[in-house]
Amino acid sequence: MLVHTFKESLMEQERGGRWPDGSATEQRVVVVDVTMKFWSMVIFPVKLAIAFIPAAIILFVVGALIVGLFSPSSN
Repeated sequence: MLVHTFKESLMEQERGGRWPDGSATEQRVVVVDVTMKFWSMVIFPVKLAIAFIPAAIILFVVGALIVGLFSPSSN
């Protein structure tokens, strides 16, 4: 069976990681190809770049606060 439910996963753990026929549940998988639309591959890095902007602002503010707290005062 390629896909199994959560209940089957629990039953598998009770059996010590083996299928009902006694075979091991671990299998090696090699991915040889991924089919993906071109625009999906273009949109992902664009979304990533857009998401980076608020993250960079937050990191800048946090860094500025840390530097401000640990730098000597001018008084």
